[in-house]
Amino acid sequence: MKEHDDVCIKIVKSDFTFGRRMQAFFMRRRTNIRELNRYAGLPEDIKCFFNPIVEADTRYSVARMPRDHDGGFSRPVFAYGGVSNRTFWEAVEKIYKVLFEKKLWYFDVFNGKNMFVKKESDNVWLPVIVDFKRSGIEGFPLQVHLLLPSEKRKKMDRKYTRFVKKYRKD
Repeated sequence: MKEHDDVCIKIVKSDFTFGRRMQAFFMRRRTNIRELNRYAGLPEDIKCFFNPIVEADTRYSVARMPRDHDGGFSRPVFAYGGVSNRTFWEAVEKIYKVLFEKKLWYFDVFNGKNMFVKKESDNVWLPVIVDFKRSGIEGFPLQVHLLLPSEKRKKMDRKYTRFVKKYRKD
């Protein structure tokens, strides 16, 4: 339908191994609803960098696809291979600092597939995070060390550092 061409429906992957399907069924059954609640509770100063979730239930979540200033759909960071836009990286750093300060351990935020580049103009590019389901120990149940606050900080810092190293092109 043309009037809904910018809607994205996200479902739990079906190509999981048996063990991952069991984990998704038992431990992450309400993951879409938690993501919707997380979006509602985001700090206002970084909420604009997260793609709004319109609706969610246990099987799916619905969001709008981010669009660039020219009307085209925004693309994930990995599709660019690297980004050299100053405003983009200033916003990424702001997101990292706020998440770190507020102890919001959204480990999958700093991922080239979960962060999109939204071109507000030819010179102003902003990050848009489209997936932030996996948080803390509930997102990584086999990583028991994530029960420790120091390990959460290390993991977040490591994810951010790797993301910047891989995708920042100056």
